[in-house]
This record gives sequence, structure tokens and C-alpha cells, in this order.
Amino acid sequence: MEDTICIKGTPIMMTTTAQPRAVFYTERISKVGGREPNEDSCDLAEAQNAICWVVADGLGGHLGGKAASSIEVEAVLASFRANPEVSPAAL
Repeated sequence: MEDTICIKGTPIMMTTTAQPRAVFYTERISKVGGREPNEDSCDLAEAQNAICWVVADGLGGHLGGKAASSIEVEAVLASFRANPEVSPAAL
């Protein structure tokens, strides 16, 4: 059986085990707060039957907010890909 994850309306098929524990449908929705432009970032990664979702606030109005939120998302996902263990100890 396959799990389906939907990113920005585009389905991505992920084959996991014969008996998946859950099926997730994910959408990214971000709304500009009091300032333009929207500097938030988000992404997800799948590895070894686990998924990591990351959302970072861009702190609109501060210099480099978009770069900071993008770097944070990539750093968290790189760490997850390097060690995708899912357990209370890993948290």
C-alpha cells in the first residue's frame, strides 16, 4: 500500500510498508502578517518510514528574515536526514 502526501496540491506517492500506520495529506498555506513580503519558510522530508515537517517564521520587517527562515528549515531537515530516528530520546 502507498501513503499519499500532497504538497501544494501536487500528490507525491510514498511507498512505505505493506500496512501503513497513517496517511497524511499536507498543504502549505502561509499568510502575510502585518508586513510585506511574506518571509516564512516550510518544507518536509521523508526518510526511513518517518516524516519531518518544519515551519519557520521569517520575522517580517527584520533584515534577512527570509534567508534566516530558509536556512533554519534546511538545517533541521539536514539533521533529520542524517538521523531520522523517531523516539522520545531523539526529541
